Amino acid sequence: MSAGLWVGISAGLTVVVVFILLRLKAERTREALDQQIALLEEALANERDRFDAVMEGMEAGVIVLDEAGRIVLLNGAASSFTQPQSGEGSPIHEALPASGLDRFLSVLKDEQSATSQLEMVGPPARTLLARAAKQRSSGGVVLVLHDVTELQRLDQVRQTFVANVSHELRTPLSVIRANTEALLGGALEDAKASREFLGATQRHAERLSLLISDLLDLSRIEAGQLDLQVCTFPLQPVVQRVLEAAGPLAEGRGIELHCRVPHLTDVRADVSALEQVVLNLVENAVKYGREEGAVWVSAEPVDGGVRILVKDDGPGIDACHHDRLFERFYRVDVGRSREVGGTGLGLAIVKHLVTGMGGHIGIRPREPEGTVFWVQLPE
Repeated sequence: MSAGLWVGISAGLTVVVVFILLRLKAERTREALDQQIALLEEALANERDRFDAVMEGMEAGVIVLDEAGRIVLLNGAASSFTQPQSGEGSPIHEALPASGLDRFLSVLKDEQSATSQLEMVGPPARTLLARAAKQRSSGGVVLVLHDVTELQRLDQVRQTFVANVSHELRTPLSVIRANTEALLGGALEDAKASREFLGATQRHAERLSLLISDLLDLSRIEAGQLDLQVCTFPLQPVVQRVLEAAGPLAEGRGIELHCRVPHLTDVRADVSALEQVVLNLVENAVKYGREEGAVWVSAEPVDGGVRILVKDDGPGIDACHHDRLFERFYRVDVGRSREVGGTGLGLAIVKHLVTGMGGHIGIRPREPEGTVFWVQLPE
């Protein structure tokens, strides 16, 4: 075989070997790329899942808008603010019916971010704290919404409570101060006048003490610091103790107290708390009932528990007041309430105690006249 032939064969074999090696290298490279792409896809999927979980786990509503003001993305919390038929692609003004939205978003033409309060059209009417940030690359907007309706309501309750407490404290303190100044100014030398001034001072000091005591009780109850020991016990002895305690007050108004609780009636409650509840209701019936009248405490079985009833034969309470009777400092007759020494907190405390024992409380008219307060406790 000639040398030229060998050279040709060798060159051909070399080409084949090189081609095979290149093919193997390309396949290995493709496998490596496929593996890298698969890993990248898995990483992206994990990141997307984490992003979705974060978005759906947020209490705040998040809405992403494009440059035209259409929704690109929104989470579950944001869906509770928007109209039911709206979604991705909907104009934000149609999806979110809130006054002040146009003016709020227009601020982003000159600012990178903005914060405002939006009023949602009801029902139910809601107040949203909105924060918006402009996306520099796309020109869109990220809108974050917080529902602050309940916070505003609680703040209003707090302000009203502080105003009411200040008003209630001011009256007895003013009387005590005025009487003290009068005594120091010379009235102390007049035996009759000094006795009158001291009597008024004592009455308002007692009212001030009751008010502070009720405020402390209400504060402990609402803060969850009252440890209720719920157990099952006979109701009749508790009612008898209450009627004995309210006896002197009832005698002063010529009111008869009657216990109509069956002997074998058991209730499940906290003994001290229930005694306080029934005593408050009985004392209210005595104070606001008819002179020379009567007050009855009874009990009856109901589905799932026992209902305790405190009835009087007084003038009754107009139905327009029933829904607000258990509010703090709410009074049907302000002058009469202060005259008999009421603080305006008794029924609020009663409601909290009954609720803490798993029960319910209410009021209804008594025929032909009077009022019935009822407390229902579970079995």
